[in-house]
Amino acid sequence: MPPPAKKARLDHRDISNVLHNDQIANTKAQPQQATSQGPRRAVVRTKHQPVGRQSRPKLRKLEQMPLDILYEIFQHLSPRDLLNLARTSKGFRAELMLRSNAFLWKASRALAELPAPPECMSEPAFANLLFCNHCHGCGKTSQSQILWPIPARYCRDCRQSKLSIDPSVISGIMSEAAVRVEDVVLHTRINGKGAELFHVPELDVIGTTWETLQDIDTKRQFIKERTETAVLWNELAPRLARWLRDYQRLLDADKDVLLKKRCVAALAKLRAEGWDNEIDMMTWGNLVRLSNLKQLASKAELTDKSWRDTRSEVIQFMSRFRRPSAPVNEYRDRVRSRLRLLDRALWDYRRSKRPENAEYETECGIRFGDLAATREVQALLEDQSSDLTRDVILTRLEHMIPSLADTWFEQCKSSHLSIAQAGLEAAGVAAVGEPLNLAIVSFQCLAEPRCRMELNLRWPQTLSHDCFRDANLVDGPPPRANKYEEEVWKYLQELGWDHAKWTIRRRFQADALKFAKGIEDRSQIVSLCGLDPTTATVQDMNNQGARFVCSICSSPETGRVICDWTRMLRHEKTDENGFHRQRKDALGNHWVRLPDQLAAQARSLESTVTWKEYTCIWCHHSTEITGIRQHLQLRHEKAEPKLGVDYYCCEQRIREVSIYPESLLQDPEAQATVREGRGFFARF
Repeated sequence: MPPPAKKARLDHRDISNVLHNDQIANTKAQPQQATSQGPRRAVVRTKHQPVGRQSRPKLRKLEQMPLDILYEIFQHLSPRDLLNLARTSKGFRAELMLRSNAFLWKASRALAELPAPPECMSEPAFANLLFCNHCHGCGKTSQSQILWPIPARYCRDCRQSKLSIDPSVISGIMSEAAVRVEDVVLHTRINGKGAELFHVPELDVIGTTWETLQDIDTKRQFIKERTETAVLWNELAPRLARWLRDYQRLLDADKDVLLKKRCVAALAKLRAEGWDNEIDMMTWGNLVRLSNLKQLASKAELTDKSWRDTRSEVIQFMSRFRRPSAPVNEYRDRVRSRLRLLDRALWDYRRSKRPENAEYETECGIRFGDLAATREVQALLEDQSSDLTRDVILTRLEHMIPSLADTWFEQCKSSHLSIAQAGLEAAGVAAVGEPLNLAIVSFQCLAEPRCRMELNLRWPQTLSHDCFRDANLVDGPPPRANKYEEEVWKYLQELGWDHAKWTIRRRFQADALKFAKGIEDRSQIVSLCGLDPTTATVQDMNNQGARFVCSICSSPETGRVICDWTRMLRHEKTDENGFHRQRKDALGNHWVRLPDQLAAQARSLESTVTWKEYTCIWCHHSTEITGIRQHLQLRHEKAEPKLGVDYYCCEQRIREVSIYPESLLQDPEAQATVREGRGFFARF
């Protein structure tokens, strides 16, 4: 919130007056300089006159606004924009650098989801570190690298003078204080490689300050403060590096969106001229080549005039995809054209779902191949009635797809339920409640040899399992395919292979899916977590929070990997030779449960986001931010893709956390793992 009105603060007239007085001073100084140099000489008039500070009409309008409005505007700017604004005039700099206006920087930082700076650094200095590319040593704007653990920006030349491998200048001080140099002085490695390099200016500050300290208490307090600062920056540096990496990806993605908007407009022009079939049949590689054409790879808007100038080159590129006229085949033409409508109707159905259901619908919901295989859709696509126009077919499909999706889902659930009940009965387990929700119920894939050891497939995630979704249709149509199925297969081949487009229904029968073996292990793991195997659901197991380490695979002297219940299952599954069982009789004997405090520390690290993947709502294509926006622009022709409307974010978190004994505090590998946020030191 802005400070109360009673506080003394700069009036908006003061801001403009500072700039106005500066302009007057500049204009008065110019004639004096000219007279001191004698008479003026004839000069050649340049094409572009230099622009002085006085020619900033937009900035003057901003300075004339009331402060309350300016504060509201500032809180909606990014930290980079605030930093640049503070450098436009003395008035804005004076206002933004007031300590009482730190709330402006905090609001801007929160808008960018940026972590808070440490107490030893101000908000403007923090923004300057992240967003200003000037070298902190020489001030040049050449390529400078942020050395996070220090923290500072240095160019290649300054790194030679500002970093040193030898901290001997304060070795006597460290001996007197009985601490290690690494614990007090910030240090780094170039690109994470090589020897530890110490910050020379900090070495000088420590040496100079130490000489001014007289008594032992002040020296101890000084060492304590320096140690706390070093620990704080070592913890904060990995988070800032990840944030800046994600921020840079977003900037690159925004630039790419501007470049692809011109291509999206060109696709709309082409469709208006009758190139629908060629556009629909273009592969992803050809769409990218189209967007990279010199005439389309521009940020300029595609106006009618610019389209007339570029149309001939674009048409020449598209003509290579126009196939010779094939013999008239009414059945083929009718089915092919309506398959495109089915694809479009499915996109609209997914888009109509609420954002919170988008991930579930695209991963586990009905897909193109499932719909194309239903009798209702096949009958509509083959119907020869003359009154079936394009709009009528789309309307019918929009009404059919929701009920077909529900029916398909219930059929899949019924087949899974029968397999689960048979598996529980064979194991002699009397389950309570919904069997598919139990933690001890999982399925094994038999569709492909490479997945025969996959024992942790659960409902409904089995619906998104690759082996159930990807039919081997590269070499030919499905076995015993009829005329309709062959046309669907040819349609998919012409579109370019997409693993999401076809699903064979027989993949969900008993010969492709069975109850996973190892129910005894799953039951014991649930019991180790303190729950009843006959009633504990997957949600219960995810919420209970217990963490374990295996006493056989690792030793306390080298560190141990911390496992939740799902990692414990995978750990036992990979024990193909029974190594654990040769050493111990029961599964629970080699699993050691962590105390609650250490388990909470492990869960905190596991919640760290390491990577963000984005998924298209219209189809289920997933990739990084730049790729998903390109996909939406070129494949779905969305000029400006929007998060939550056209795509959603899936956060990838740390998959493995390790615990190290305090005896490894000096171990470089353990230290690197802890700095990256993938482990911690503890007595256990």
